[in-house]
Amino acid sequence: MTCESSAVIKAVALHGYTAVHHDGYAAKYQHMKNASGSTGVFFICAHGGFVMDPVKTEAQQNARVKEYVSTRANKNSFYPYTASSGQRYVLMNWPTIKAEWKDANTIGVYEGCSSAASMGRLSFRDSIGYKASCPGPSEARWKRFWAELSGQQSNGKHRNVIDAHAVTFANSNVRHQGNGATVLSPAVSKCSPATSIQVGVTTKFSVTFDAAMETLLGGYIPEVVGCDAVVSNAAFTSPYVLNFDVTAKSKGQAAVSMLQTWSVSGDNFFAHLDGNAKPRNTNHVGPNRDDFTWFVDCL
Repeated sequence: MTCESSAVIKAVALHGYTAVHHDGYAAKYQHMKNASGSTGVFFICAHGGFVMDPVKTEAQQNARVKEYVSTRANKNSFYPYTASSGQRYVLMNWPTIKAEWKDANTIGVYEGCSSAASMGRLSFRDSIGYKASCPGPSEARWKRFWAELSGQQSNGKHRNVIDAHAVTFANSNVRHQGNGATVLSPAVSKCSPATSIQVGVTTKFSVTFDAAMETLLGGYIPEVVGCDAVVSNAAFTSPYVLNFDVTAKSKGQAAVSMLQTWSVSGDNFFAHLDGNAKPRNTNHVGPNRDDFTWFVDCL
């Protein structure tokens, strides 16, 4: 089968993640094991089973299985598999994958026949797979899904998993399971005040992000340039909402920014903000690692 892997790698790399592409005909167990704990997207391309470690002879195949099961109580965690072509592999069962894969915040995508049931057994935050047999959606649909998720399509309107799935895979056999609100990078969804503040009066500002943030960094995130403004009391009141005070000392216009350096997600990936500087004046349209800025008049 052919899987759309290039779009996955492009979308994920755009936001600074690592993507594990598990091609069932070339993958190595050690590759997956080493990646566990640092992977944003786990992308599987296989024919209904988690095959890996292609070997040439039956002796090599049996030796590899023996090596893998030697330290495990379940001696059926790995077993030999030979394809109709005669190529020999090692097959890893799903309970073992669930036990060994450590990234509960990962987005898991399995382009394989009847793969939704298999993905449901794992501990990904969001998983996507086929409800029934192949063929699945066209390559163009898969490319669009990753473009939506990365913010490159539709001006970032469908950048969480459930929206990207809904707009891309309607009336198809692709099933989504999990949180749904997962995004590749956090973005600002709401900010106030939007237009003006009074000179000499301390004004309360509030910014809402579309992902849970690292709250310990709240004091470093806001920056106000102009109007001789002073920022104080910056703190998160929830993982999604940052509040801070601004006192303008002179009239003019001030730029209020959420600094991407400190605006990072609160999960184990610490994804940086996708702001409105790259591309200019387009909020949450990848790539990330750009500030979010708006302007207020100081009256």
